[in-house]
Parts: sequence; structure tokens; C-alpha cells
Amino acid sequence: MKKAFKVFSIVLCLLFVYALTLTSSAASGSVSVGSKSGKIGDTVSIDVSIANNPGVSSCSFDVEYDSAALKLIDAKDSGLLKGKKFAEINDNTTSPYRLAWIDMLAETDNVDNGTIATLVFKITEQAEEGKQYTINVYRRTATNSSEEDVDFGSGTGAVTVETSTPPSDTTPPSDTTPPSDTTPPSD
Repeated sequence: MKKAFKVFSIVLCLLFVYALTLTSSAASGSVSVGSKSGKIGDTVSIDVSIANNPGVSSCSFDVEYDSAALKLIDAKDSGLLKGKKFAEINDNTTSPYRLAWIDMLAETDNVDNGTIATLVFKITEQAEEGKQYTINVYRRTATNSSEEDVDFGSGTGAVTVETSTPPSDTTPPSDTTPPSDTTPPSD
């Protein structure tokens, strides 16, 4: 009887460990962020995309950027993820900006891959020429229709501020040497 109890206890422990590994291993995908360059005053569009999407019914991503150098003008939903997009909860003038989707009535998960949003930034007067400003996007929350956690990690892109080149001078260089005096001296 003791031997049967020992075997039963070991099997039960193994099943418990196996169950823990199933519930703790979250499905995962990835998020990526594009990079662009422009001059001070220009507007640039940066795509935020997901890949290897295991399926989500709701998710949110935070977007961090230098709000002194970059002004977020718009965040355009691509329509890739179905459900309600909650952009109205955000203040476009501060970082982080939150991208969020929820499909409460989903019977199946959104499994599409591709661009989920396009962020439109204006390069402000406070930006430094020649400097690169990073845009970090990281998963805040993501779950599937079974309410299991889904990980997308984080992605980094950038806006590089191009250097303004002064207009080139098209006039030929002037000769600055004084003319030689060839007239004979007068008496």
C-alpha cells in the first residue's frame, strides 16, 4: 500500500508540474516599429506592425518617444485588428501614447499579421539636426479569447533628423590679389 501511495504521489506531482508549464507558457508574437528620416518641420509616418501573431482578442501597446523633438499628430488604425479601438483616451502631446484594441464578442482570435497602426510625427524646432530619436513600442496587455496572456515583447524604431545643407554659392571665387602696377613712375 505504501508503494502504491508513493507511485501515486510521484505521478500526481509530475502532472502538477506539467500543468504549471502549460499555464505559464504564454503564446508569443513580435512587434516592430519602422524608422524614417526628415528635416526639422517635416512630417514622417512610422508603421507599427505585428508578426507571428498567435491570436488576440484584446491588446494594448504603449508608444514612448521624445515629445520635445517629436510631436505626435495622428495615430491611424490600419483596421488589421478587429474590434473597438480606444484612441480617444490619449493625449497626443505626451509620451507614452497608448494604442489599444478590444473585441469582447470575439468567438475566434485576431490572427492577422502586418501593420496595426501608423504614427504620424512632426519633427519640432526643438529637435537637433543629425540626432536620432528612438520610438519604443511595448506590449502593455494582450489576451486571446480564452483570456490567456499573449506576449508581443517590444520593438524600437527611430526618426533621424537630417542636417540642413546651406545653399551652395554658384558665383565663381573673386580674385583678391591687387593688380600689379605696370606704369612707370613719373618724375
